[in-house]
Amino acid sequence: MTVGGPPKPYIVNRRVVLIICFILSISAILTIGAGLFSDIPKNDSLKDLLSKLSVTFHLPLTPSTNSNPTSQHLKVDKKLVLLQHEYGFNGTTGGPTISLTKGEIVQITIINAGNMAHNFGIAKLSKQSLDLLNKTNNESLTERVKNIPYSALSSIPCPGCIQKFAKGHINSFILPGARAQITFLVQEAGNFKYFCMVRGHLWLGMMGDFVVHDSGSEKIGTS
Repeated sequence: MTVGGPPKPYIVNRRVVLIICFILSISAILTIGAGLFSDIPKNDSLKDLLSKLSVTFHLPLTPSTNSNPTSQHLKVDKKLVLLQHEYGFNGTTGGPTISLTKGEIVQITIINAGNMAHNFGIAKLSKQSLDLLNKTNNESLTERVKNIPYSALSSIPCPGCIQKFAKGHINSFILPGARAQITFLVQEAGNFKYFCMVRGHLWLGMMGDFVVHDSGSEKIGTS
């Protein structure tokens, strides 16, 4: 004996089907796009990454013309490549000195070759921060962290430091195996530092000299 009569036929809601098809189509497009535009597979070695970018590992600063499609209206004077790792740039604790001239347009490609997320910034360091860095530079990471006050470690970018070249900053995270590119005008001469802005990474060694000379003047010493 059947209770409640025969089962009701299932009615397909065309609107629901269309929405599902739309979502699946968008997902497929994003997946294919990620595959096409991901220039740097995560499994590539540092040597492979550099060969793809046609640069030399020990000479990251290479003058060239502009080839960045997002900055075709700018004449790029210098193109630089920086590889991030824990904790430094281009295979060293710290990073290579970047030497530029006021008025130049620079394009920096930053590749995260490390195991954690990083970002990028440039600042004029205060005397307090420079003194603390000079005092702890030659210590091991363990000792350095012990001897740097928490107030300094937690300050972004560092106590009394003034950020410079806002268009040269990358505030969002660059994930491991990913890269980011910035193009900006160097409009001020002086001694600056470039670094990872993740809290504490500057103090662990992710920092290098960013020196800008006045056009036609003698070079400025690094600090």
